[in-house]
Amino acid sequence: EGTYDDSIDKLGTLLDNLRAQSKNNSQKLELEALAEETKLIKEKVQHAKEGTEEVDDEQTRQELQRITEKVQKVVEAMEEEEIQK
Repeated sequence: EGTYDDSIDKLGTLLDNLRAQSKNNSQKLELEALAEETKLIKEKVQHAKEGTEEVDDEQTRQELQRITEKVQKVVEAMEEEEIQK
């Protein structure tokens, strides 16, 4: 479980920074949803550390990968918008 802490924290920080930079409301909403998903994963991992919940490592890894891929798509869209300006 400890292996996820750093990745989750970095992903959360990235999402916060992107939300602050985004001028597109739909992108902000998507980033907020991804931040909420990341928060839920972090809580699940924390519960696993406390022994109150089991965590499927493979599922958690896949969830983080899926969120990361979505973040990448938002970043690409943000970059495209900047290029078009």
